[in-house]
Amino acid sequence: MSIADIPSLIIVGVAGAGKSSVARQLTALTGMPSNETDDLIEQLAGCDAATLVVNRGEATLQNCANQAALQTLTMPGIAVIAPTAACHHRVIARIRAAREEGVPVIELFADISTLIRRTGLNAPRAVGLGPTRKMLTGMVTQYRKIYGTYTDESIDTSLAQSRHVAQRIVAYLGQNTVS
Repeated sequence: MSIADIPSLIIVGVAGAGKSSVARQLTALTGMPSNETDDLIEQLAGCDAATLVVNRGEATLQNCANQAALQTLTMPGIAVIAPTAACHHRVIARIRAAREEGVPVIELFADISTLIRRTGLNAPRAVGLGPTRKMLTGMVTQYRKIYGTYTDESIDTSLAQSRHVAQRIVAYLGQNTVS
C-alpha cells in the first residue's frame, strides 16, 4: 500500500455517533476532503441505502457498504466508514494496514439515549418491533468491542458539539504526528 493510496484519518463509529458532522467540521478546519462510505454506497448502487435495502435486501446493502468502505480507504483525506462495514474482516484488515502506515483511527461514540435521539429511534413505533433500546445497546456494545481492536482514540460525542470534537481531533493529530 503506497502513501498515496491511504487516507490521512479514519473515523469509525455507530450510527448517530456524529461521524458525518465531525468530518464536515474537520474538512472546514483542515481542508482535507471527507470521503464517506454512505456517499459511495449511493454512487455504487444508484440509490440511497434505505431504498437499496428495501429493493434488494440487507445482504446487498452490506455487500455494497463493504465495497464502498474498501474504496473509501484508498482515497486521500478523511475516511468515514459505515458502522457495519467497519466490522467486516476485509475492511478491518485494510484499516489495520493503514494504521500500520501511520494513519490515525478515531472512534466516535455516544451514550444510548443520545444515539436513540440522533437516529430517530425515539419516534413512536409499533410495539411488534421489540425492545429497541435493548437491541441497540447490544449492537453498540458488540460494535465497540470490534472497533476497540484497531482504533487509536475513542471520543464521546454525547454532550459535545461536532465543532469541538473536530478541534479535539485536530489537537490529537498535532500531538501524534510522525516526522
